Amino acid sequence: VGFLAISQATELVYEERLGTAFTTAATLEHNVQELVHNTESIRGRLLKASSSQETREIGADLLAVVSSTAAYSLVSAQSLWFVGREGSIQFVLPGSAEPESVPLPASALTTAKKPALLAPATPSEDPHFGILVVPIMDDAGISPWTVVLHLTALNRDEPYYLPPRKDIPEAAAPAERS
Repeated sequence: VGFLAISQATELVYEERLGTAFTTAATLEHNVQELVHNTESIRGRLLKASSSQETREIGADLLAVVSSTAAYSLVSAQSLWFVGREGSIQFVLPGSAEPESVPLPASALTTAKKPALLAPATPSEDPHFGILVVPIMDDAGISPWTVVLHLTALNRDEPYYLPPRKDIPEAAAPAERS
């Protein structure tokens, strides 16, 4: 009877941990999909940009969105690069995120046809989570731009609540828990 009780308790602990792992994985997947969606949303503006100043403004607007810790539960962007068709880095935001500080395989920039999440090249103590490569495709299926987001992990002590959806009127949104 004692071994059966221990076996059942152990099974319950494993099930609880597995449930937590599935929930975390689903939340992380949603978080990354939102980052990809927000990055791809600049497509029209970026493809129509006619100057480097306009392109920088688009990058600054994007960084303001993808670096918001309030909008994402587990990871957000700490910096971004705009990479041209040939694989050359056109600019970096913020300026302190120099390309030499983050090794990145050049093949990931020039051959990416869909978004890819790359693990950090080297382990470190900082909360660097990974690199999200998002190609911006034109109507011909060519990627004149690739946006590279450098992701950082968010450590939260408080519960995370999804921000209100824009497609649901504020009155219809559930009341915020306290």
